[in-house]
Amino acid sequence: MQCAQDPPYWLQNYTATENPQYQQKGLPFRAPFPEEGLFRAALRLFEAFAKWPHLFIPKSRDMMTSWAVMGYSAHRGQWFKEETIVQTHSENKAGVS
Repeated sequence: MQCAQDPPYWLQNYTATENPQYQQKGLPFRAPFPEEGLFRAALRLFEAFAKWPHLFIPKSRDMMTSWAVMGYSAHRGQWFKEETIVQTHSENKAGVS
């Protein structure tokens, strides 16, 4: 099945994400992963996730990092019954300025 073998296909056609900033950006509140533009950066992250079991990624809203991490993790859980641990950390919470 294509959904199991192709995470971007599954994400773009069978999932949706909610955007709390949708009004400011003139976007729908709930939408699928985009097919063009920034999603290309997410595809490169998918390749890295498949290659390395532990990966540390600086978060960037501009590169859809959170979407990519959670989308890939959900895909692996849905189709391969894998567990993924995602930990986030803010410099402000660590007391670093």
